[in-house]
Amino acid sequence: MASFERYYAAGIESTPTVVHTSNASDSAQADIIIGLLLSNSGLATATVSAYVVGAGETNVYLCRDISVPAGGSTEVVQGKIVLNNTDAVNVVSSSGSIDCWLSVLDNASA
Repeated sequence: MASFERYYAAGIESTPTVVHTSNASDSAQADIIIGLLLSNSGLATATVSAYVVGAGETNVYLCRDISVPAGGSTEVVQGKIVLNNTDAVNVVSSSGSIDCWLSVLDNASA
């Protein structure tokens, strides 16, 4: 049964952080990203990337090297993004400290 869930990570810096890995219960289901907000919790402008890693695939960027001013935030996902089972949403900041909030509809079925 589908449910709305939220995932978050605080203080993301230079090491990529897995915010969520899709755990769809079978091949007929998927997780759907309905929102991704990145906020700068540091004291200087942060440069941040968010991307999806699929099973055996390369990184597919949702945003790459965007600047988020100190105390600012940006909404990355403005539509819906489907995640298959084991797809992972990662966030990394090459400078500064980022907080991430991810809203997902878990186990949606076709």
